[in-house]
Amino acid sequence: MQQPLHLKPLKAGGKNDTVQKEFSKIKGAEVSALHDYTLYDIYVYFQLLAVTGMDYGFSELQTC
Repeated sequence: MQQPLHLKPLKAGGKNDTVQKEFSKIKGAEVSALHDYTLYDIYVYFQLLAVTGMDYGFSELQTC
């Protein structure tokens, strides 16, 4: 799947500074590397949902 042009590419592994700052605000000092990576994946998934429409990805969700 190609990324829409108006989206900035995000780094894999939860290392994106903006994402880390946002989740650090939410979780405080408790954010571990694994937890941060999981939240990052969720963030990217919902960003894709917002861009492509709410019906995107639900079939993939159910296969997990």
